[in-house]
Amino acid sequence: MSVPKSIRARAKWAAVPLAIGALMVAGLPMASAGAPADELTRSPWQMFIEPQPHGATQFKSSVNGDRGFFEESKVPAASESGWRAAPDPDTIGFDGSVTADDGKTYGGGDGSRLKDFECLQAVDYTYFQTFVNVPAGTTVKEFEISFGVVDDAALITIYNDTNPDGRVVDNSYVKLGESASKNLASEITTGENRVVITQLDDCAPGNNITAEVRLNGESVVVDSTPSAPTSAPVPPDADVVPNARGDVHIRTPDGLKYDFQEVGDYELVRSSSGDLIVQARQITYPKKPSVSINGAGAVYAAGDTLVFTATPERGLTINGTATDLPTADTTLPGGSQLYVSAANDYTIVLPNGDTGVRIVVQQGYVDIGVAKLGGSQTYAGLLGNLDGDPSNDLTPRTGDPLTPPATVEQLRTFGDTWRVPTADSLFDTAHPEGENATQEEEPQTIADLEPAAVQAATATCEGAGVTDQVAQQDCVYDVAATGDEAFVASAVAYQEAVEAAPEPVTVVEAVETSSAAPSSSAAPSSAAPTASSSAASSAASSPASSSAAATTSASATDSAATADSDSGFPIWAIILIVVVVIVVIVVIVLMSRRRSSSTRA
Repeated sequence: MSVPKSIRARAKWAAVPLAIGALMVAGLPMASAGAPADELTRSPWQMFIEPQPHGATQFKSSVNGDRGFFEESKVPAASESGWRAAPDPDTIGFDGSVTADDGKTYGGGDGSRLKDFECLQAVDYTYFQTFVNVPAGTTVKEFEISFGVVDDAALITIYNDTNPDGRVVDNSYVKLGESASKNLASEITTGENRVVITQLDDCAPGNNITAEVRLNGESVVVDSTPSAPTSAPVPPDADVVPNARGDVHIRTPDGLKYDFQEVGDYELVRSSSGDLIVQARQITYPKKPSVSINGAGAVYAAGDTLVFTATPERGLTINGTATDLPTADTTLPGGSQLYVSAANDYTIVLPNGDTGVRIVVQQGYVDIGVAKLGGSQTYAGLLGNLDGDPSNDLTPRTGDPLTPPATVEQLRTFGDTWRVPTADSLFDTAHPEGENATQEEEPQTIADLEPAAVQAATATCEGAGVTDQVAQQDCVYDVAATGDEAFVASAVAYQEAVEAAPEPVTVVEAVETSSAAPSSSAAPSSAAPTASSSAASSAASSPASSSAAATTSASATDSAATADSDSGFPIWAIILIVVVVIVVIVVIVLMSRRRSSSTRA
């Protein structure tokens, strides 16, 4: 059949926008029909067991593992300090035995802790959790928790963006004698999913459970074995900037800067999986009651607890046992790697490599830093949430974040939410000034200090080569306020870390009180300070409160770019597709009209 030339021409031009649209769509990311297990990541299984069994229950049944026995269970929050590594990171491998912080072993042997109760008259709950991250664009056909052994029953609860308060999965119930795989694909969402198994024991002697995570038919295991150090390992301290240092200056990993002159044990960072907890013991500086320092730092890393002290002398305990400060890299019992960067300068990297903690045991005080090195965990604490956004770093333990800059009282209130009670402390001893100790005197600003002391401190800091704006400002204050030149080392360590950081560290001064002058532009802390090169002269013209000045590093352009790059379909592509579709419709309408006109003619 012969096609009229005019129609062939119209068809050719109509195909142009369709071809363009097809090419554009072909270049856009598409969701996969299925995802191999190596695209999905998860944390090792952790367990939570109370010091004593739950005990007598109101619910009565003659059936082992009856679902009604779960009515009195209560899943501990992910932030609870009682979470610890499960016996097996991949399969749980729980036999009822656990050694608690008090050194006592609960369970063991036959496992059950209900030997003093008649069967079915009391219950004991043990909780197990793993954090599963599902990448965007991943289609999850099957997500299973495959149970091997269960005594006496188990039930699954999932927490994610869709169910932030947790959802008990109805079809996940497994009781004694059953080995089952429960497909939870419909419950899993993109991003982080906290999967919690509540295991129930209602009769001695048995008390055990095994379970593994499977994605689309494949086991999802975690590699808890650290890589063997090379002959010349490169410590990752360059990636970990000291965040809580000096007397005490805080600059969060996201770039929010504030001074926190308080006394007590505080939680700097806690990971969502519970495999990392970092605490600081802030004490009154002996020579200056208005100044506080980190007298010690404690780290819980994948089952190991390390406590570094600087006063009255340098020291270290690992899992409660005093040991010499290491002089060579070593692997901790739980699999974390401890690197020795220099004398008294240590970096701890978790087994999965997603978080690093730096401890610098200075002369009389400790500097502490944390960095997210990879992975998908979330964090919380005085050092913020490590999500790249400094505006939400002042998030209390519960409640909405403060919008910086904050007032002195707001910072104190925020800090108090992260105060660590004695029962949850990682430290080997109680705080020397008491659990609820407070600063004896109001902190001073640099304007409150003697001009001669400020001038001398400026000369000292500049003579030590401290040129970074933030480091110099803090150095001058610390040395002038205390008269102790030992604080110069903290500024030098901070400056070196900033200079070695893979990306420039940007700091924007924020107006905190009427005594602080605003800064109109951001500048890299290590490259182009906007303030005078002399911290003392800068402080004299615009003094900042040592206890309340808050500064934030953020770029609207960077934020917009990040949001664009993370959105899956770039905005420009969506707009272009819409334009192409409109063009196609217009061409079709015009063709139809011309054809109608030709027919009538």
